[in-house]
Amino acid sequence: MRMRIGVCETCCKCPTVLVLALPFLASPALAASLTLGCSGTVTTTSFPKGGVAGDAEKESIVDWSVAVDSDERTVSGFWAELNGVHSPLPIITDDANGVTFRANKKEGASQYYIQGTVDRITAKVDVMETIQWSNGGMTTKNWDLRCKPTKPLF
Repeated sequence: MRMRIGVCETCCKCPTVLVLALPFLASPALAASLTLGCSGTVTTTSFPKGGVAGDAEKESIVDWSVAVDSDERTVSGFWAELNGVHSPLPIITDDANGVTFRANKKEGASQYYIQGTVDRITAKVDVMETIQWSNGGMTTKNWDLRCKPTKPLF
């Protein structure tokens, strides 16, 4: 049996290409969300109220997950609630090169800010997080991650 594009020669009415592609067309959620497995560093610097910054602390990060959900327009993997669930951070710009996300929140008298990018081409993730503490001090965290798309087990 010879095949032409999309139709088998024996009956000329059987859309074989559509039948073969159906499993991919039926699961749009796979394309809507992407989970990245990341490694890199996070550099934390503390600034006391009215003082000079202390020495930066650099920590290695291994097996960190970052999720980008294009349908919900969110990025997850950085801010976690007390129950361990990561808060989705809103995507503010989205183009062919990547996404930018930004958020802020207040907990008690402390203010938290975060902004970052996920590069679509290189899968590099850069994030700057700032915490303004109730005592007037400040802490910054700079995330420098190299990521790869993870593959589902099923």
